[in-house]
Amino acid sequence: MLKRFFSALILIFTFSSFAVAIPYFSEQQIDKNFAKVGHTLALAYVAHGNIYRAIEEYSNILEYAPDDTYANYYMALLYEGLNNNRLAQKYYKKTISLKPDDGKIYYNYAVFVLKKGQKKRALDFLNYATQLSPFDAEIFYDAGIVYSELNQNKNAIEYFKKATKLDTEFAPAYNNLCYTMALEGQFEEALPHCQKAVVLDEKSFPAYDSLGFVYAGLQNYEKAIENYEVALKMNNTVGEIYFHLAQALQAKGDYANAITNYQMAGELDKNYKKQAKIGIQSCRNSLEKKD
Repeated sequence: MLKRFFSALILIFTFSSFAVAIPYFSEQQIDKNFAKVGHTLALAYVAHGNIYRAIEEYSNILEYAPDDTYANYYMALLYEGLNNNRLAQKYYKKTISLKPDDGKIYYNYAVFVLKKGQKKRALDFLNYATQLSPFDAEIFYDAGIVYSELNQNKNAIEYFKKATKLDTEFAPAYNNLCYTMALEGQFEEALPHCQKAVVLDEKSFPAYDSLGFVYAGLQNYEKAIENYEVALKMNNTVGEIYFHLAQALQAKGDYANAITNYQMAGELDKNYKKQAKIGIQSCRNSLEKKD
C-alpha cells in the first residue's frame, strides 16, 4: 500500500500543475534558488524511494523559507504516506493558510481527514473544494463516495452525475452512479451507466458486479448471473459478489448453487455472515418443499 502511495506521489511531483503554479515565498533570490534546488533533490529522493531524505530536503527549504507553499504541501503528503497524522495535519493546515483558495489542497486534506474516519468533516472540506474547483471531476467523485458512505444516496447520485459530466471517460464515476441509483431502485435509469462503466473499463470487476446487480433488480436473472460470474473470474475473493450471485441464483430457483455461494460470501466477508445464514436457511426450506 505504501509503495503504491509513493508511486502516485512521484507522478504528482512530476506532473502536478499545482506545483508549477505555486510561487516561492522567500524574500531573497538566494533563498528562491535554494528552494528550487531543494525541490529538485527532494523529487529525486522520492523517485528512488528515499522518503526520509526528501523530508530532510523540504525541512531545509522551510528553514530558509517557512512560507514556501510547495514545501509545506509535499511535507503533508509525505508524512501522510508515512502515517504520521500529527505532522501531516500540521503541514496541511499551514498549506491551507498559505493557499486558502486552492481546491486541490482542500481535496487532499479532505481525503486525509476521511482516512481518519471523520466522514462529515471530510465532506465539508470536499464540498468547499468543489466550490473552489468546480471543474475537477475527481473532487465531485470523492464527495459522492463520502455521501454514499453516509447513506445519503440522493446527494451521492448528484455528485456522481456531475463527475461524469465533467469527465465522460471516468469509469468509476459511472459505476458508482449506476450502483447508487440501483440502491435507490432506479434500475432502468442505472442500466446505461453500468454499461458505460464496463465499456470504459472492461477489466473492472466492480463494474460487472454493479451491472449484475442492476439486471437482478430488473429480474433478468440470467444476465445478472452472467455478469456476476465474469466479475468472479476477475476477482474471486470478494464476498459481496458471491452474495449477489447467491441472491440471483435463489431468485432463479437454483437453491443448491445459491447455498454454495452464500457460504462463500459468509466465509470471505464477515459483514455478510448473518445475511448468508438467512439465505442458506431460506434455500434449504425451499429445497425441502420441492422434495
